[in-house]
Amino acid sequence: KVLTIGIAEYILGVIPKGTHTFDKYVSPESLKNWLKGANCECIKFTGFEFDFFKGEMMESKDLSVNYFVVAKKI
Repeated sequence: KVLTIGIAEYILGVIPKGTHTFDKYVSPESLKNWLKGANCECIKFTGFEFDFFKGEMMESKDLSVNYFVVAKKI
């Protein structure tokens, strides 16, 4: 909450204010379970983070703040 809403939206302003709603956040584990229940296979599940030195997003192993998934129906 602090990183995505507090810092990204209000301090740095790199994301428009109001983009995130904390009570709607979905944990990586919950998303994996939902996908499995929908007969989907996770092809890629990885984190991403902002590189302040380059000013861009980069792939990361850390799923605690930002992540994305690629899945396909099986």
